Amino acid sequence: MSKTLAPSVPEGTGLGVKSEAFTDARDDAGQPGSHGDSFAHYQAAVARLEARLNLVGSADRSTGALRIRANRRLERLRAYLAFIGSPEADLPVVHVTGTSGKGSTATGIAALLRSGGLRVGLATSPYLQAATEKLQIDGRLIDGSDVLRELDALEVDERRWLDADRAASPLTYGEIWPALMLRWFARQGVDCAVVEVAAGGRFDPTNVVRPVATVVTTIGPDHLASLGPTLTDVAWHKAGIFKPGALAVTGEPPGPSFAILRDEAARVGAPLLAIDPADAKEGADEPVFHQVNAALALAVVRALHARSLLPMVEPDPAVLIEARLPGRLESMPQDGGPPVLLDGAHNPDKIAALTAELARRRENGEPRPVVLLGVLATKDIRGMVRTLLPEAAAIITTEAGVLGKRPAPAAALANAIRSVGFTGPVAAEPDPMAAMAQARALALAEGRGVLATGSLFLVGRLRATWFPTNEIVRQQTPWPERRPA
Repeated sequence: MSKTLAPSVPEGTGLGVKSEAFTDARDDAGQPGSHGDSFAHYQAAVARLEARLNLVGSADRSTGALRIRANRRLERLRAYLAFIGSPEADLPVVHVTGTSGKGSTATGIAALLRSGGLRVGLATSPYLQAATEKLQIDGRLIDGSDVLRELDALEVDERRWLDADRAASPLTYGEIWPALMLRWFARQGVDCAVVEVAAGGRFDPTNVVRPVATVVTTIGPDHLASLGPTLTDVAWHKAGIFKPGALAVTGEPPGPSFAILRDEAARVGAPLLAIDPADAKEGADEPVFHQVNAALALAVVRALHARSLLPMVEPDPAVLIEARLPGRLESMPQDGGPPVLLDGAHNPDKIAALTAELARRRENGEPRPVVLLGVLATKDIRGMVRTLLPEAAAIITTEAGVLGKRPAPAAALANAIRSVGFTGPVAAEPDPMAAMAQARALALAEGRGVLATGSLFLVGRLRATWFPTNEIVRQQTPWPERRPA
């Protein structure tokens, strides 16, 4: 269990100075965090969190400058955590990174640990619709009111810290989330936490944790601009989460990237377990990449159990069937229209895995889908498009970004599709909702389904049609029940 944090206010309150947006709303059962105000509290907290985003960035994007800034972020976060009592010190963590599959693998690990009798925190990144998706305990998302409570307390302590250390500077958006996560898990008394890296590993703000195990799923060509320029550079970043004495596990096959992982594990003194997920697939009817992620998760938890690294009983592999993240090859509820599939594949590796699953379905009689495609401008657009084209009947391009991340223009994306030789129908519609309506109409007319992919931000925006974001926050689940109007 985590130790008690240094309190920012008299012990037992769990709060700093309440924000103006916060009121202690209670539902009919007298419990704080009621449906009535949790979404408003969530919105207030997110507005304050997003105000910390640096949308301009630094002019110096050289590798040396990037690493200097990243090290400063880690040092700043460690200093803040030390000031509040080091909530990370006594929290056993399974730290997960990799180019593809890290979120699903982390989710599978958390489900298995829970089946072993533990109270488990899970931190994932990014989120699809609601920022509360980033933090959960035993499958239940953090309450919107709790986000605001924790942020209030964090900012009170941050002000005290800045007053005590005039050389310190405020936490950035990337640092405040790990700080909030560690505070919340510590206050909630979780037995362990599964923490997904946001990007890279070595310089990621989550790398302040004290892991009992670290996991690198695979190494692929995503984020080459910031982690590259080569795959071995990417592997070096991922290997940076390995810690002395902590079990290191990877599903990366033999090759130059694996050699980087192996050498780093040996250098820091982390026992390395290399597994071949193909040897341990759990469900023949599952998509191959789901099987691979599940197999890796199971190997990690079985190793933790065998080595008595956590106080758990034998995990139950059956829980992996339901251990899924939203927006990953997810079928939307039927509503009288064509079937709609959402998948947030956003790099060539993920698109290749998705295309392989589409090919498998086509061999089983499913027609090629109408594809709704939106991609961030920074991605390998041509690489993704070339891989996807053989399994698309028609493609409608659209745009969906998020604060600080620019989408590729729909027209430019359509031109890229035509330039690589796609001979099917192509149309560009910048508005995602209008593009989905167009895709559904075409699919219905031709007896096909719709696949929306290319960006988690696109999938998150579209998914709100079936699962409203406010209800995700209020019901504390990515799969809320529809409430009567």
